[in-house]
Amino acid sequence: MFSRQVTITEELAGRNSHLSLKEMATLLVDTAGGHLTTVGLTGPELREYDLAWVIVKRNVEILNDIFVGDTVTFETRAGKPRHGMYPRIFDLKNNAGEVLAHVEEIWVVMDIKNRVMVDRTYFTDSYPEEMSEPVRYRKMQITELELSKVKERTADESETDVNGHINNAYFLRWADQVLGSEIESASVRKVYIEYAREILAGEKVTLRYGIDSESCEFYLKGEVEGEERFTVYFTFEK
Repeated sequence: MFSRQVTITEELAGRNSHLSLKEMATLLVDTAGGHLTTVGLTGPELREYDLAWVIVKRNVEILNDIFVGDTVTFETRAGKPRHGMYPRIFDLKNNAGEVLAHVEEIWVVMDIKNRVMVDRTYFTDSYPEEMSEPVRYRKMQITELELSKVKERTADESETDVNGHINNAYFLRWADQVLGSEIESASVRKVYIEYAREILAGEKVTLRYGIDSESCEFYLKGEVEGEERFTVYFTFEK
């Protein structure tokens, strides 16, 4: 297990003074990076072989809101890689050890030159597997709401990461901004996000979405020229 402690500042907050989903995603990646540092498998080390880590799926369950001023411990553990997929889980805890949020992710390795996922497992000997039982990524049950609403945006250069594509944390920011424009007081409780294909700076992104205010569900698909690039599903409280 690897852990790091973070105090939530104003810069990390989003709507309602909560830790924003985008900044939570960034902190998760930073925590995983710290863990991978211990075995020499960080992003810069992989880039020497023209490879890069990429997250393709993420589940988040927020049990308690995380506010500005809170001190949060991010704990992560890695599971056994299989079929080119590297599972990882996180627990976010307060000073009393109570779990504030639980996260499950699937990481893969990308061939940077060809911009494709590598379909076999690397690093089986050195990957930091520390779980007595395999990490089971559980796909969240989601409701595919009618995507009756549309917003457009252009992916900006400032949103790219070291892999040359839009940092996937921004997809959560985009989705949360759309939800906030519809229901300002909404507090997200569960998140499912799946990344189908990268988005590059300058590409025009169509956000098609639907909201069910009674069941408190939000469903969004990001598309570029009609091709699906990512899917986001939230449950929320008003």
